[in-house]
Amino acid sequence: MREGTKRTFRDKWRLTSLSNKAITLATIVIAVAGVLQFGTTFFQWREIQESGKQTDQMLALVQNQIAAANRLADAADTANQNALDANRPWLGTMGVTVEGSTIKPGIRLDAHVPVVNAGNRPAKLLRFRAQVDVFEKFPKAPTCNVNTTPFRENGQDIVLPHVPIEVTFPFGLAPQQYEDVIAKKKRLYIYAIVEYEDVNASLRRTKHTTTICYFWMLNDKNTFATCPEYNDAD
Repeated sequence: MREGTKRTFRDKWRLTSLSNKAITLATIVIAVAGVLQFGTTFFQWREIQESGKQTDQMLALVQNQIAAANRLADAADTANQNALDANRPWLGTMGVTVEGSTIKPGIRLDAHVPVVNAGNRPAKLLRFRAQVDVFEKFPKAPTCNVNTTPFRENGQDIVLPHVPIEVTFPFGLAPQQYEDVIAKKKRLYIYAIVEYEDVNASLRRTKHTTTICYFWMLNDKNTFATCPEYNDAD
């Protein structure tokens, strides 16, 4: 080969020693293998990503199905409870009356507190107390210390649907009490508390309570009006 002539790749390769050729070929093989390995790893990563997305989608679908099933179960429970509540016993008042002469001090009178079961199932009466008292302002939690009713505490008295029961008890006003009421410093109240439960033992989830309150309107007819408080039922 003449001096100054540019060598071609073939000439360079022919002049390269066998060891260098082997190193070069090995380097090329390693590079190609690295590219192939990278490609394989990339596609595996993509498959894992796609598989993860599918798993997340399946998990979300299962969770949605579980939530829908829970909503249906809750709706069924609510419907069943509403059906039970629609037929449960409900004790409420029918008003109060006072028999005898016009309310005056020192005169014995009879108070009547009727209660009716407006529900569709019988009620087992647990407590029925009624009382007459004079207050300047009706207390939030008035006491009925004495059972003035003929019904036994926690007895077996049953109140049938749409059949009224009545409590009648005597009372009288002291002169000072009467003067305070007439002067409108205080009011004369008739109030009661009724506690009961469903007669069906399997449906006794809780005890029910009805509170009753009426006040005298200061007229000759012994008329009583509903109090703005202490008239509740659950």
